[in-house]
Amino acid sequence: MPSGSQEIHAWAAFDQCDILAELDLLQLGESLRTAALEQGGYDDESFDVMVTIADVLVAEHGWSFEQSDGWLERMGLWQDD
Repeated sequence: MPSGSQEIHAWAAFDQCDILAELDLLQLGESLRTAALEQGGYDDESFDVMVTIADVLVAEHGWSFEQSDGWLERMGLWQDD
């Protein structure tokens, strides 16, 4: 049976993995945004991946819908014409 310190360490490692997974998603989003800027906009596949990233941030990482929508706006998906 794990001791208290082993349990704390296990939870900390789990939390770190979750944070790293979130960071990976955000880095993927940033690379897609950079490519979109170079290409003059998001292609259909990149657009879909960005929306999927936002959905995963809500479902798996505790983001609110407002946070993910704001992120998509900052990433340039929602444009006011």
